[in-house]
Amino acid sequence: MTAFQYSNALSLQSKIDHLNEVIVDRDTLITQLARAITAIEPSVASEGSWVAKARMGLAKTGFGVGVVNDKIYVIGGHPYGSTQVTIDDASVYDPATDEWHSKQPMPGPLAWFGTAIYQDKIYVIGGLAPNGTSRTRVNLNQIYDPATGTWSLGSPLPNAQKSISAGATIGVMAAKRIYVVGDGLNQVYDPANDSWTVAEPIPDSANRLTNFDDAEIAVVNDQLYALGGVYKDENGNVYSVNEQYTPIGYGTPEQFPQSPSPEP
Repeated sequence: MTAFQYSNALSLQSKIDHLNEVIVDRDTLITQLARAITAIEPSVASEGSWVAKARMGLAKTGFGVGVVNDKIYVIGGHPYGSTQVTIDDASVYDPATDEWHSKQPMPGPLAWFGTAIYQDKIYVIGGLAPNGTSRTRVNLNQIYDPATGTWSLGSPLPNAQKSISAGATIGVMAAKRIYVVGDGLNQVYDPANDSWTVAEPIPDSANRLTNFDDAEIAVVNDQLYALGGVYKDENGNVYSVNEQYTPIGYGTPEQFPQSPSPEP
């Protein structure tokens, strides 16, 4: 090996040693960073745990919930422990900031209504309006627009309902409609032309109007699922249900307009 080759070899070995030192320093830095993140994460959130967030300003039940633009809107209801009083309160929770903000109240106090989201508007349908010292079913169809912070009225329910839930199909597999389920009925609202029709009710519920309440509606692939609630048989037993409803014209929403019945 010539002196020149030997010099180059020493230079190359020096560079390799330097790179190894850099790699070691990098690995040490990554390890230290990982340890720091691990130390911080449990105080923020960890798998399998719960983290307390800002509470609602008022403890209540029978209210409606809707999510628009990643914000949670809580509407109406009645204060916890109250049997008759309903409220018109409307507020929004921002998970990003963990803050609550008041919004324009409902046109009137209401509880136990159906809530559905359609085109970033919140539909509050039916529900336990105050009537002296008692509550009564209402046929209201109230629409809240978070973009403008205002309420408007749609065509009323053909049949007043309470203790109901609502869900919207979005037009992918079934026509765009809002389904209002409960009280032995399945009423269908078309937001495009502000009209109502009726569809098949939950099995065996039509003749037991007071025996099926408070089911929750979930929509998956434009099919509706009525879950839970209170359903009593002839012996007074209470049990949960999970009933799936497939809209008419499912799979071809454009070819088959949703018109189960011309009149409610």
